[in-house]
Amino acid sequence: MIVCKMLWGPNSPGEAVSVAMKRSLFLVVTAQVLLAQPPEPVRSFLSKNCAPCHNSNFKQGNLDLTSLPFNIGNPANFAIWARIHDRVRDGEMPPRKPAGLTPAARDSFVNSLAAPLIATDRARYSAQGRSTWRRMNRYEYENTVRDLLGAPWLQIRELLPEDGEAWHYNKSGEALDVSHVHMNQYLAAAEYALREVLPKSAGRPAPVTKRYYARDQNSFFGKVQFPGYSGAQYLSGCGRRGRFGSSEKDRPQDGRSGKARRAGTGRIGCRCKHLRAD
Repeated sequence: MIVCKMLWGPNSPGEAVSVAMKRSLFLVVTAQVLLAQPPEPVRSFLSKNCAPCHNSNFKQGNLDLTSLPFNIGNPANFAIWARIHDRVRDGEMPPRKPAGLTPAARDSFVNSLAAPLIATDRARYSAQGRSTWRRMNRYEYENTVRDLLGAPWLQIRELLPEDGEAWHYNKSGEALDVSHVHMNQYLAAAEYALREVLPKSAGRPAPVTKRYYARDQNSFFGKVQFPGYSGAQYLSGCGRRGRFGSSEKDRPQDGRSGKARRAGTGRIGCRCKHLRAD
């Protein structure tokens, strides 16, 4: 959905109008090229200098110029005519200089053929852009999964189908098609990668029983200190508040009242019977 929006869905009305105008221009130029024949200098040059070798009888180089359509709106047909233009421009064709072939005739052919090729090329780039959306090939997919999972040892390239090639490159969008076989193998490779990086098995921790006693926890009997404590009051472990003299020397050091210390009862800081040190 996101890819489709980025490909075909402009984000604003102004962009929509601009894209529509570019596509209309591309269609108009393509329609004119489809209805037109090669320019007269091109037809004349080919019939005199190229057709004797590239016809339906000989077809040298598997090229028949007598039946070749001038449909340069088609990328495959455009590539053929562009190759013809380049070979004649560089002097590679015709291989043997025919009688009457002058540099002026060659330049006239090159210029006459270059004009519609350039117009079609610019219209296509203006409407569609120079590059096309493509999927990652299997090398890029493997490296991406390694980076995402932090596992540089993963080997998943061989799990994916062989990538197509165009012009000896395996990163060209016109050769990297997507089928149900690719989708199935991509999912299988992703699942395999996840299983490789996750632990094979997790052992159940052994149960541990630990007992806690209140008499062993000093925090249950200690005094609670609060900000702004004046020294005249303190809070015992049970939450009751005891009072002693305002001076530090009047307060017992072990948290018990003077009466409790003399009696040796062991009560801490208050008269609660449920808190004993013994």
